Amino acid sequence: MTIFRDDLIRKISKKSGFTMKDLRVVYDVTIDVITECLKEGNDIELAGFIKFFSKQVPARTVYSPITKEYIDKDAKIDIKAKFPGTYKKFINKTEE
Repeated sequence: MTIFRDDLIRKISKKSGFTMKDLRVVYDVTIDVITECLKEGNDIELAGFIKFFSKQVPARTVYSPITKEYIDKDAKIDIKAKFPGTYKKFINKTEE
């Protein structure tokens, strides 16, 4: 099952007592700030939960085996995310 933005906000609202309206603002601002930081080339670490990495990939020329032509690719920012092993263990821990 996929939890979408409003579903997540609803769950947080029920658990925290904050209004959905306030949480939507916090959610949107958080996403904006994370996006800005990644565009600037910064990594973001939410300790014990997730780490976002951004890497500048320079412009380059690549060969396409399908068209048998060389293609110029623009520079870009590549983004990756990694969860720590402790979080993975927590998620996979079985209730006894």
